[in-house]
Amino acid sequence: MEDEKLAGSLETFIVTTKKSETCVLNEDLVSECEDTEEEEFRSSYESEPITEGKETSVQEAEEGKEETNCEGRAGLEYIQRRDFGLIPFGHLTSDVRDALVSIGAENFQNSKGPFVTGSKGRKMTEAWFYRKLADGKDEVVKRTWLLYSPSKEAAYCFCCVLFSHTPQNAISKFESPEGFNCGEIWHFKEALTILAQLTQTDRKREGNFMALIRFIADFDPVLKEHLNKHTDGAKGRATYLSPVTQNEFIALLANTIREKLVADVKESKYYGVMCDSTPDISHQDQHSLVVRYVVLKEGQFVVKETFLGYMKLGGKNAEAIEEGIRNGLESFGLDFNNCSAVCFDNASVMVGKHRGIQRQLCEKKSKIVFINCNNHSLNLAGADAVKTDVGSMTFFNVLNEVFNFFSRSTERWDALKRVTAITLKSSTDTRWSSRADATHALETELNGVLESLENISSSDNFTAESRADSEALLKGILSFEFLAFLSFWTPVLRKVDIVKKRLQCPEMTFKDAHEDLEALATWLQENQDNGAQEAVTKSIELSNKWDVEIEIKRVRRKKCMPGELARDEPLTPHLDMKRKLLLAVDSLVVEVQSRSARLQEIDGRFGVLLRPQELFCKTEQEIDAVCKDMAQKYDENISPSELCQEVQDLMFLLKKTPETALELLAFIDKYGEGFANLCVALRLLLTVGISVASCERSFSKLKLIKTYLRSSMGQDGLSNLALLSIESDTLMDMNFDGIIHEFARSKARKFLM
Repeated sequence: MEDEKLAGSLETFIVTTKKSETCVLNEDLVSECEDTEEEEFRSSYESEPITEGKETSVQEAEEGKEETNCEGRAGLEYIQRRDFGLIPFGHLTSDVRDALVSIGAENFQNSKGPFVTGSKGRKMTEAWFYRKLADGKDEVVKRTWLLYSPSKEAAYCFCCVLFSHTPQNAISKFESPEGFNCGEIWHFKEALTILAQLTQTDRKREGNFMALIRFIADFDPVLKEHLNKHTDGAKGRATYLSPVTQNEFIALLANTIREKLVADVKESKYYGVMCDSTPDISHQDQHSLVVRYVVLKEGQFVVKETFLGYMKLGGKNAEAIEEGIRNGLESFGLDFNNCSAVCFDNASVMVGKHRGIQRQLCEKKSKIVFINCNNHSLNLAGADAVKTDVGSMTFFNVLNEVFNFFSRSTERWDALKRVTAITLKSSTDTRWSSRADATHALETELNGVLESLENISSSDNFTAESRADSEALLKGILSFEFLAFLSFWTPVLRKVDIVKKRLQCPEMTFKDAHEDLEALATWLQENQDNGAQEAVTKSIELSNKWDVEIEIKRVRRKKCMPGELARDEPLTPHLDMKRKLLLAVDSLVVEVQSRSARLQEIDGRFGVLLRPQELFCKTEQEIDAVCKDMAQKYDENISPSELCQEVQDLMFLLKKTPETALELLAFIDKYGEGFANLCVALRLLLTVGISVASCERSFSKLKLIKTYLRSSMGQDGLSNLALLSIESDTLMDMNFDGIIHEFARSKARKFLM
């Protein structure tokens, strides 16, 4: 009977609260809402008064009329004072709940305060009663359930107090009689309690894993019972929590994911290989093996680059690396004959024409397409362009010294942060985007950096060494040559960085990469004169602003031959600076074009097949030439006559020409074997990788997993943990019930005969 009355009260509350609407938090609307609440409170109170002698519970009836009258007076008190903390928490009958619901939670909110400051200096504010929507800038919703009691200086939850069935040992402060103390820093206290539970333990050698397990067991009765029975003082029982079991389960998870990934590669049949190496914390070379393939996912074809693991090879020569890659693919169950393309970095052992892996693979399998990493190529092109002039190299050295000067001291770094909005960045030769970030940060915050250096050089709060270094950096920055190179390299490196980031995308094809590199070279050629002149002009303006003297270098005269009267006219500092900038641009253009020659070659041969709109605009003779060239490269997989005929047949079926090769592949896949040769050709070309960025990303995980404290980790364990981290999306889609069943089957001690 009591439950039926409680259900009726809850239904009444739900109907009442449906009237709440979203409102914008401003002074006018808040005051309007308060007036409306007061009118509703008066009308509800006058229409349904609570008498002093009203019976509230069986216990009150037994205790007598005097106690009932006292409670009635208390009921009038919490209604008149709008104080929810004065309600009879120990005697919440259905009648009391009905009365409170009829009056409404809004009349007990006290959202305007006054709020009392607690002992920790914290207090409740009006903002606590509103929740900001995630999709709106100024749109907020009022928390109608939140109430504040001025007498107890505490907060309550209206729904929790009236309708909660929480056990007494798990009751929340928002539904307890004392309420939630708004002045205490409760969340920090709970966080510190959790940390104390994780750190303060007598089992010092258990490690982080067991500490977390014991912490979770405090909220999981089944796990807690397992720990009490099998770990605490129980010897000879299987706990399945030892490091050996953990490694076995990790290996089982990794093998399951690897089998799923390899199955996808086998289903696609053709794949490309990308490989790169780096030394780990224990000074061992780790070769990252990544495969690129095309897979059908939810009705759409997508290009995937999948990490399979790290390989520890026996040597650094081409023969050892080539043998290691073959053995690694075979250990994963992949047929090397289905490998259609390889992509390596620009190390000589990889791309060498005479003794590199390129030559080793091409001799054994002539059908493989070899592409060197275009991100590395573009980075090397920029490094070579910097080396064209001593002034350019000096510029990047000073750029690094500025960052090192501030980053080596927290005091100097704080002095820099007080006058700048963007922090300085370091510049390295190996990180692809570091130089663009470094030049952009310094150009943006040049005034703040100079101000900070001047303050340090003239302040007695810093050491003499710091003041001397700051003066040296000021001289290095405040030079006409440095300011010119800064104004020149910032826009150039910004364009280069855009292309580099696009080349790291797995969906990029070799045709897209060649078009981007060609567009970069074209932009550099078209804007080299204007860019160099703008850099010189801006440098002159900055020099005048900072009173920088433009030095005129002495011209070294060469000895003239007898009878020679003409002498070379010396260049002005402005023209000489422009000459250096143009020389850097010319070097960058030449390097980009020469290092992308292999990409240009394969794009000229087969790139039109990856652009359906260009393919269908070709004449019949041009299409026939491309198809024959493609069939000649892959004569074992493609028929030239059938491929040409399929392209011709496809032209009249398409009502709208697809924009990408993946869209075209999805279209022809609906016709089954009707376009088999064209489908194979597209899948082969899409497996050609243009960057080893996926390998570089795996090295980031390597540094997080194999640290100084875990430097003795085994090779298999390292690969398994890296695979679980890198391919986490596949891990989340796995059926863990099957994995647990397989683990239990492997641990079973009894077998059916």
